Amino acid sequence: ARMSSFDIIVRGKENIPKDKMFIVLANHQSMFDLLFLSFIWPERTVPIMKRSILYKTGLLGLACWLNGCVSINRKDRDSSLKTCNECVEIMIRKQLRVIVFPESTRNLGWMLLPFKKGAFHIAKQCDNVKLAPVVISSLNCVMDWKHGLLKPGKVIVSVLPPIESMNKSVDQLHSEAYDVMNGEYLIITKEAANIEESKKIQ
Repeated sequence: ARMSSFDIIVRGKENIPKDKMFIVLANHQSMFDLLFLSFIWPERTVPIMKRSILYKTGLLGLACWLNGCVSINRKDRDSSLKTCNECVEIMIRKQLRVIVFPESTRNLGWMLLPFKKGAFHIAKQCDNVKLAPVVISSLNCVMDWKHGLLKPGKVIVSVLPPIESMNKSVDQLHSEAYDVMNGEYLIITKEAANIEESKKIQ
């Protein structure tokens, strides 16, 4: 997909599960994450987001609220646990898919932050639904962080094969998801950076 002089390369869209319920795992860098995810966004999918984001991101927060996103008060552990339980109930009752950012905070580094385990508990409680890992290459090469603007460049969105939850513990799912997503993040970030360097040389 092309947005002016900004390219989004989407790979592996065929890996998105066809199941009625599953959990999309995505790395978290900025408010533009949902824009990039919109190119692979399955039907009947809602994001799980920090409650504070709904109030701090203007139209984006409003759009998320209108889309039925599940909000979590991360500072209140009891509230977060209650929200996870509610998410399980909503997923099962409405047969929804949800998007979770397991790093739980924005990460501008060159490798992924350790994952929280909430998404994996939800997967086990929701009849062992599949996990669909989606990795977005680092935005450091295409973002003007000072002004919060995208610069001309390329971002790679990679949809990896789904991870089966059946017969795996929360810890096993947590470890497997992190390993495959962090490995892919390193690969596509390097590739995206090389693309930009090649363009400068040309």
